[in-house]
Amino acid sequence: MSRLLDAEELLEILTNGTPHREVYRGQGGGWFVTYGGGRTSAHAVDILFQGGQIHSVYSNCRNDAYHVGRTMDIDKTIAERKRLGSKIINIYVGDSSPYAGSQWGARA
Repeated sequence: MSRLLDAEELLEILTNGTPHREVYRGQGGGWFVTYGGGRTSAHAVDILFQGGQIHSVYSNCRNDAYHVGRTMDIDKTIAERKRLGSKIINIYVGDSSPYAGSQWGARA
């Protein structure tokens, strides 16, 4: 069994990993980094989350996946995708406009 990443190593991978990396809770409560980035402990994840260095990936799964980035507002994103028929709109928690913060920027 491989060694678990500590908080510093985890933050390095999440910050500089390519493609964009996330840490997620797997079966049995273990924590894993996407794209084969390794394993870590709940303690390392908690240190980074409590320190504000990582954030939830999705608003409806706040305790299951984290990354260095903003939290996607799943309900608003799905509503906008249904309304616009688009699969590429992402809306983030705290956005004042439906398109603010999306990868397409503000739209008129």
